[in-house]
Amino acid sequence: LDEIEDDGGQKLLQSLVERMAKAGPSSMQGLKIFVTSRPHPGIVTATKTVSCDSIYHLEDVEKQTAQNDITKFLIENLSELLPLHEDKVKSLAVLSDGLFIYAATVVRWLSGHGLSRMQKVGILSKILQDQGTRPLNSTASPVDNLYADIIHNVINNHEDNIKHFRLTIIH
Repeated sequence: LDEIEDDGGQKLLQSLVERMAKAGPSSMQGLKIFVTSRPHPGIVTATKTVSCDSIYHLEDVEKQTAQNDITKFLIENLSELLPLHEDKVKSLAVLSDGLFIYAATVVRWLSGHGLSRMQKVGILSKILQDQGTRPLNSTASPVDNLYADIIHNVINNHEDNIKHFRLTIIH
């Protein structure tokens, strides 16, 4: 919401909170709204009127809870690899280390380009193998390594003239 121009994010959230309060809790039962933002002062103020038991800060979510959610997400989104490759999907969840962005990026990578099931398994196996063989003293995070793998894959799967052009764009 803090990316909405001017104070539009704050105004949108304030309007939403006011309408929810006016409707009352019984009419909102089961409704969940997910808001992400940097700690923009106006947005923080707008959320103060929401009951505290309804607010979760990402940094306060227990790592195991995040891990369980990531596992569910991966099982649902990579269901075509199950049950035969369930061990790989669960290893990916562990590798995600509580970072949903990591799992979501892998799912997006595997979901694109009309990849066959076997190609997806191959990419997933390579991700797991590469992450397991990276030097322990590497300062790069798993997400950094994943993005590097994606870029490497995008660049190297083309003819030299296209590869050179893509390298030029990156630099």
